[in-house]
Formats: sequence, C-alpha cells, structure tokens
Amino acid sequence: MIAIGNFSFPENTTSLQTAVIEAKSKVRREIRIQSLLRKENREALQADLAELQANVEAFDRREADLSIHPGRYFYGRRRSLQIAPSPCDALAFAELLVLTDDRYERGRILHSHNLDAYWGRADFALFNLGNWISPLKMALVFESEVSSLQITANESVFSLTNSFVAGQSLVIDSETRQTLLDGETLHAAADQNYPFLAPGSNHLLIRIEPTSAKVHCSAQYRDVWV
Repeated sequence: MIAIGNFSFPENTTSLQTAVIEAKSKVRREIRIQSLLRKENREALQADLAELQANVEAFDRREADLSIHPGRYFYGRRRSLQIAPSPCDALAFAELLVLTDDRYERGRILHSHNLDAYWGRADFALFNLGNWISPLKMALVFESEVSSLQITANESVFSLTNSFVAGQSLVIDSETRQTLLDGETLHAAADQNYPFLAPGSNHLLIRIEPTSAKVHCSAQYRDVWV
C-alpha cells in the first residue's frame, strides 16, 4: 500500500514510478505517484482531497513520511502536487512528485539492544533485515572511570582515547558522524570508521579499558534498503 502520512492511495487505481537522481550534491529518490481517486459523492471526494493535501503539507514539515512498501518509509519534500477533479463525477486524478532526503528506505521498527560491559567488553549479535548498510547509534553510560574504548563492527574499528568519568554519557551516531559527550560535541582524536551494519548477521564488539570499568551500552538501528 502506498501512503503519505495517514492518507492511503487506492491500490487498484494507483501507479508508482521511482528514479535515483542527484540533487543538491546528494543521491536521492524521485518518486512519482499517479492515482485516480473515486468516492460515492462529491462531498466525500472533497474531504478525501483535503486529507491528501493536509498530509502532503505535513510531509513537507517532516511531520509525516512516505511509504511505498509495508513497514518502510522515506522522508523528503514534494516537488509538485497536481489535482484534477472531474467536472461531472465524484472522481479526481492526482499526481504527486516527491524528492526524498536520500536514496535509502528505512524500516519502521527501531531495533534496540542493551548490554552491560563485563571484563572490558560487550558483545552484540545484530541482524540487518535490509539489503544495504545500516547506521548505528551507540550510547554508553559510564558508571566508573574509563581510559579508552574501541568499537568494532565487522572489520571497521572506531576508537576513542579520551578519559571518561562516572556519570558521563557518550553518544556515537554513525548517520550524522557525530560523537557527543553529555550532549556536547566531543573534540577528540577519533578515527572516522563509524560503525555500520552490513545486510544480514553482524557482530558488534565494544572493548573498554580498564577491564574492571562498569559501562552500560546500547545499540539502536533500523533496517535499510536501497
């Protein structure tokens, strides 16, 4: 089912075209939806068209998303919305052209896993159901002093040699390429190998020094398709 926000296009009278294009120095999806909307009377049709318009406007404000496959979504902005009502019948032709933020289709389910580090390590077994790499968002809460940490996702290694004290929290966001300490950007000597998940099974390992340190670790991600 194709839907934008809370508005679902009728399956039998809707067609879809997608293309990968480069716009504003970024690879994105251009999605064209053409649909014949039919209702039992003109008042119901006007209500349907008003609902479509409202959801497109919410999409422009990033308060709604676009779904062309069940359980997946895009964010973006419309390029155009054209509506041509029939002068006689309770039907209208609608054409919506959308440019997505990027070319990736994300799963609606936010996978979240939590572990406490023991003997200087936390091992995560994670699975990406999509067909493309998925960015990770890691959060670490330090319950004791830590002198360094290393995150390995498959063969990619992300390292920090900063010292952390009890009560501090660290967020490592692979999608935005940001490392935040207590909400502030951490200026540190860190390599740029932010952790990502390959399609299928993944092993994520967090190593912490000293090995006696107590750290609560969490990993969040969505499945990604392209």
